[in-house]
Amino acid sequence: MTRAPESEIIERITTAIGEPLLNFILNATVNSAPIGQLSEKQISTLRDLDGVLTYEYPQDYDQQTVRNLLRLHLTDTSKDGNPLANRLHLAHGGSLPEARKDGSLDAIISALATDAFPAFLLPAEEPLREFGRSESVYVSASIIRHSRAAEFKAAIMTDPLFSAVFVEEDPADPAANLYRSTFRGGRVQSSLLPSTILRNAWHSGSDHPTSAAELCRRSLDMLQLMRTALAGESVTVKAYQALAGVHLPPGTRWTAGEGVVVREATERDRERAPESLKRQLTGSDAAGIMTVINYDGDVVVEFDYPYTVKAVPPSPDGSQHVLDELSSDVLKQVTNRLRLSLLIAVQRDNRKLQLAPSWQYYEDLFDGGDSLLWNDSTRAIGLTPAQLTETELAAWREWYELLDNPNIQHIELALSRVMRAVSERRDPSDVLIDSVIAWENLFGSKEGEPTLRVTASLALLLTDSPQDRRKLRTKLGKIYALRSDVVHGSSALNEAAEYAHCYEALEIALRALRVLLRDRPDVLAQRTGTERSLHLIVGPAQ
Repeated sequence: MTRAPESEIIERITTAIGEPLLNFILNATVNSAPIGQLSEKQISTLRDLDGVLTYEYPQDYDQQTVRNLLRLHLTDTSKDGNPLANRLHLAHGGSLPEARKDGSLDAIISALATDAFPAFLLPAEEPLREFGRSESVYVSASIIRHSRAAEFKAAIMTDPLFSAVFVEEDPADPAANLYRSTFRGGRVQSSLLPSTILRNAWHSGSDHPTSAAELCRRSLDMLQLMRTALAGESVTVKAYQALAGVHLPPGTRWTAGEGVVVREATERDRERAPESLKRQLTGSDAAGIMTVINYDGDVVVEFDYPYTVKAVPPSPDGSQHVLDELSSDVLKQVTNRLRLSLLIAVQRDNRKLQLAPSWQYYEDLFDGGDSLLWNDSTRAIGLTPAQLTETELAAWREWYELLDNPNIQHIELALSRVMRAVSERRDPSDVLIDSVIAWENLFGSKEGEPTLRVTASLALLLTDSPQDRRKLRTKLGKIYALRSDVVHGSSALNEAAEYAHCYEALEIALRALRVLLRDRPDVLAQRTGTERSLHLIVGPAQ
């Protein structure tokens, strides 16, 4: 009877190469299979791999160097492109995609994906990268050193779509100057395209590929999307926006429009987040219930993003105008709408719930790095950690739909100033200034005396009785006068009452937005502040 390997052998190997790669090599799930159920051939392979780790090397070989030797030994593709890990996988009854020997781009990408798959299963080396997705350094090595990698550069020059934009300024490495709708552009080298295709295939979707066949399929899909984009057609890629501040009710998957999904963040999402944002904030509500939020986001907006590409000759004047032409701010618009609707919909214990943008990621077909943008959400003002209830989620969704109103464009300045007052301003005087600017955008006019017009319009909108309107208009006039004093430098905030006025101004702006959106769409439909104030004061135009 074959002697069973000790558990420390498996532990030593998984520490060196990771459990996924060991499972692939043995074509078994090692951590759930009792050692006694492993075949003699599998046990023999375990002992061979352990022999590499326990061999008596020269003294200057530290533990990590030895582990790296085993990683290279298993993933090296420099000879015939068929790494030892794949051969062992087949020996233990596994399967791999059938190799194609022709010189087409599809055949080359399939071969590279099949032979690089074991390297993708390796854990990333320390130290972890500061931001973005990561994989082992042996991924790039297994692709670049592959015997078919050199064929790729020649093959793209025979492909009608690639050859139209990749020029042979350097015959050894044709390149293209490509600008994309993901706010990125520049030189793309043909020698790096295989790595770009395979890495993007590995990191696309909600989960990594679980087999070489799946990595091949995703890689060929990426190649076809590249061709479509180079043909001048728009394709759809995924874009992600992470938001910090609240937790959704468990299991939430909110379809917030065509191609827009709001959901809980997953560990897959957190792989994309910068290390600097992997911090937490704890808060409690009036009942003493503690909530912990993550600055790398607990809410993710998943978006079907229109992706276009344009080949542009290098220019000494730069090509910012090309990026402006191609790129879309539709994801930003959706994000702002989500943030504002939550702010309007939910308030707890006189504290406003809000979302701070964290990181943003695009699945950019031609970017082999990390199409990652991020805001420092750790510096956000006034975040209140909260676990949303189903009732609060329903209210948020209702206000999000109410903000889907074409007349919103008439009050964009008011919306942006309210968001700034809540999420960016530390000084109460800045909150005051932003809030009154929002008032003026709603009801201001170049005609007549602005203070009376704006404050009277707000009083008419927010109260019903003449007595209440007079009382509110008087208070608003004092706040308006305080704003003028602060702006013109004739007074500084120096009393508690004046500080309170700053936040009253913000509350008035929020109340006005709620009424306009839900109760007075007739007023919102007026195009200018002049028209909106006249509509309230003297009635609809005949």
